Amino acid sequence: MRILDSIEIPELRIWGLNSHEHWGLRQRRRKSHRLLGRTFGERLTVQFPCVVRITRIGPRRMDDDNCIGGCKGVRDGLADAFGVDDGDPRIRWAYGQESRGRGVYAVLVEVLVMEDMQKIVDANEKLVKELKDGKSSNRL
Repeated sequence: MRILDSIEIPELRIWGLNSHEHWGLRQRRRKSHRLLGRTFGERLTVQFPCVVRITRIGPRRMDDDNCIGGCKGVRDGLADAFGVDDGDPRIRWAYGQESRGRGVYAVLVEVLVMEDMQKIVDANEKLVKELKDGKSSNRL
């Protein structure tokens, strides 16, 4: 895999799922994260299939499930920018965390191209077509 493109969303704080707050406040935050994800995602070059790695940058680590859940709004916004559903099988989502010191918050988004994966996808599509047409000697 190689990095095709990346962008950093500065000053974006990812809050975990365990934060105790009013549901309306949480909803507004997720909506703003989605908008930021879409806005910054429109600047990225995407080539399917790919891996999109979302890295939370903050002063301390949070547990993995909170990090993933907290990045949901950004993920939805990126999928909107790419013109796909966030469950599209052509995109795999990966998450990470990084610390850069006290008071530093951001989100790093990287698009990684799976070059060998495209060859596998093409071969599978060809095989499925051949099986539907009855032309293949391979039997499942």
